[in-house]
Amino acid sequence: KIQGRYMGTAYTYGLAATQKIAVGGPFLGGHTIEVEPMETAYGGHILVDGQVVLSTFGNYTVGNNVAKIRYDGIGELPDKAASKWESRIVHMELPKGITFTVFRWGN
Repeated sequence: KIQGRYMGTAYTYGLAATQKIAVGGPFLGGHTIEVEPMETAYGGHILVDGQVVLSTFGNYTVGNNVAKIRYDGIGELPDKAASKWESRIVHMELPKGITFTVFRWGN
């Protein structure tokens, strides 16, 4: 399963934007990966099975090499307006060749 939570922000003038994503279920061996925005008011973490991981840039392996998470500042921005903030990007390599990229911003 891949799920998202959406909410309006000051940057989107109240229009909905992705606020949190969660990936999990049987295809991840029962593990769950959650990516929250940077602000602690909205969680502020990257979690695996409810435990905080990658509070700074680095790599993390889920379970027995079920999935890999890389957290860094490397990636093509979704639009030029985002270039004024530091890039904080979560790259996931999931089973079945699925890749997932999440840009973390403050809300």
